[in-house]
Amino acid sequence: MKKSMILPVLIMVVILAGCTHVISEGARKRVDSTISFSDVKKRADSFIGKQILVGGKIAVVRNTKGTGQMEVVQFSIDTSGYPIETSQSGGRFIATSADFLDPIIYKTGRLITMTGEVKGQKSGTIDGAEYTFPVIGIKEIFTWKMNDDEKSPSSAFYNNYNPYEYNHDTPLLYRPTGPVIK
Repeated sequence: MKKSMILPVLIMVVILAGCTHVISEGARKRVDSTISFSDVKKRADSFIGKQILVGGKIAVVRNTKGTGQMEVVQFSIDTSGYPIETSQSGGRFIATSADFLDPIIYKTGRLITMTGEVKGQKSGTIDGAEYTFPVIGIKEIFTWKMNDDEKSPSSAFYNNYNPYEYNHDTPLLYRPTGPVIK
């Protein structure tokens, strides 16, 4: 390859690596992008059967016979699907699955990004206060790395990438798959 071609190719590789999304393209195509989480929070029963893309932080994981549930604090997500933790949240929602949700994988405090089908709403409590949760059935889910002790790379690898540092132990184009339910 000619020397004049190396820089444009390298720039394109870096741009494409930053544009990848953790949720599959097929799942994102089934999402109704006109529906926001705040719409679902206000009128969940109006959106039953619609699929949405949401992200947040796991507050509680519960498993019962035949179902798994996570209570999630909703956060906005960036273009790659990474939940942006701020002091602002749209509220909480219940993510449900017909499968067992292992509390070691879906740890309290872990960030997730998921697509899911709006199932309705459920009343419950948070610290004794009455609360109405939108219920979203998990279609596809991605769990993000919590800290540097975990082996899999996270979006922090891409956000903190320094091209002048040569001791990366993870290839630039590698994108973590994490536990995925499809």
